[in-house]
Amino acid sequence: MIRVGVDAGGTFTDVVIVGSAASGDVRRELKVLSRPEDPAGLVLELIDAAGLSDVELVYSTTVATNALLQRSGGPTKLFTTAGFEDVLEIGRQTRPELYALEPHKPPPLLGVEDRHGVDERIGVDGVVTALSDAEVERCVRLVPAGTTVAVCLLHSYRDPGHERALATRLRALGHTVSVSSELAPLPREYERTSTTVVDAYVTPALRGLEALRSATQLRIMESTGGARVDVRPARTVLSGPAAGVVAAERLATRLQLADVVALDIGGTSTDVALLREGRATRVEELHIDGVVIALPSLGVTTVGAGGGSVAWIDGGGALKVGPRSAGARPGPAAYGLGGAEPTVTDAHVVLGRLAATLCGGAVKLDVEAARRALATLGFSRPEEAAHAILAVADATIARAVGATALGTSRDALTLLAYGGASGLHAVEVARRCGIARVIVPCSPGLFCASGALEADVVVERITSWSERVRGPMSTAARTQLDVMEAEVRAELGREARGREHVIEPALRVRYVGQGIDGELELTSVEAFCEAHRTQNGYVLDRDIEVTGLRVRGRGLATLTAARRTATATPVAPPVASTGIPRHLREAITAAVHGPALIDELSSTLWLPEGSSAAPGLDGTLVLTV
Repeated sequence: MIRVGVDAGGTFTDVVIVGSAASGDVRRELKVLSRPEDPAGLVLELIDAAGLSDVELVYSTTVATNALLQRSGGPTKLFTTAGFEDVLEIGRQTRPELYALEPHKPPPLLGVEDRHGVDERIGVDGVVTALSDAEVERCVRLVPAGTTVAVCLLHSYRDPGHERALATRLRALGHTVSVSSELAPLPREYERTSTTVVDAYVTPALRGLEALRSATQLRIMESTGGARVDVRPARTVLSGPAAGVVAAERLATRLQLADVVALDIGGTSTDVALLREGRATRVEELHIDGVVIALPSLGVTTVGAGGGSVAWIDGGGALKVGPRSAGARPGPAAYGLGGAEPTVTDAHVVLGRLAATLCGGAVKLDVEAARRALATLGFSRPEEAAHAILAVADATIARAVGATALGTSRDALTLLAYGGASGLHAVEVARRCGIARVIVPCSPGLFCASGALEADVVVERITSWSERVRGPMSTAARTQLDVMEAEVRAELGREARGREHVIEPALRVRYVGQGIDGELELTSVEAFCEAHRTQNGYVLDRDIEVTGLRVRGRGLATLTAARRTATATPVAPPVASTGIPRHLREAITAAVHGPALIDELSSTLWLPEGSSAAPGLDGTLVLTV
């Protein structure tokens, strides 16, 4: 069996191939420019070119993440109970800037013209206004061909009948429909609406996966860090970052690292996660650029800063970087594919920090095109513009790292830097954040693709529940958990045959009267008070309310050891204009002191003056800042 891990990003697609040959376990690595219009076709071409058959493919992607950050998803309509059309825009009235008189709030994914009220209503205790056939027909006439649809009606987590009726009619007409009661059957209309809209909005970006499914044994990375055969689009929003965090967890465990900030800088975005004792935090609600997704995921912060992020001047004359990206086509100006806007990559090219080619010669860089692009910003020299662009990008990334590591001692913190562009920013970001040690893994630009191969199969069932308790859970709740566990075990039997299974039941609980609940990974509420004391410092003399049930099952991954073999040697000529020495990573056997550049197939590492890099365990480089 050949196992292939893929990380399809907005700029590059990374592929790691692991299998067995007569000479032993072998690992092959590929890094190519992405094909945004046909990412699945590109992967199939790479598999065919490698002469592979009987392939188990684990696919991670940042396409959904980028669609949210750049507001580039497909045309989408929302149907919600009449009177609740503006829930998506009102949100929770939280202020992103507490003291700003006119705070900036990212616009909702859908404008008012795409949000439609439905003449129906379900209350907590039953139907208030029935949904008529005539109303269903009126709604479907509002949906143009090629438009995805989100359906989120009031209290559908209690009674999904109206949602099902509308969705059935829309699907019969060929529309792709996201239904809240299927996706997130939980209270809170805003969070459920936002999640359902995200699912519909990013669906077009993921089309084409059926071609991969028919040609390979396909699993898709979820935001939880697990891999599944059948995954909802909203659960892939952190697919690419989650694969990297999985690899970071494995590496942190092998190196016995305690507190780690995983920093993944790619071509389009930067993703940051905090690991404690080798495990990333898990969250029940994800926030990305003002968008809420009420589904479990790894705790990852994403910002629109990467190698392809476009630099621009705002109306007040300030330099901005991102969140818009040049992507793979046309890409940064230096790629010579028609791009003319200045990007972070162009800044590195102008400063001589990138070799003449990338990806083993696959991408040839045009220095003069990069200089022309930077000249459009109005600085006196392209080099001055380059330094300014990198300062803004580093500040953006450092803010994300600082917010993620808030409350963690910087003395004990390690920055784990991976992704194709992380090596060019890691030292400066660490300096800004007061972090003294940086670790760069082997093949950092392919780290997420490797993580996809190390992911567990994860199956989940969630449902709303309403029960007040002071002691043990009720028989009804335990029976419902048993039913959900049986469903999870059955699905694991199909998707994770031959793997060890772990079942993790949990409750969503709160004190009666609290507005926010939290997940407790126990089947008993007796420990809730102690958990509340640990997290919040106090307990209350109140009943405890169970608001939801969840059962998560994991089919544990069987890790495959593989001998790393470089598929190409990076061209690393000396940089005549700056005189900065360059080194090949494979040739480093002792400490290298900055200023210096270290090249490998998937990434380049920039060591400013005062920093150094030395070989570490497990093929890593340990940087001292």
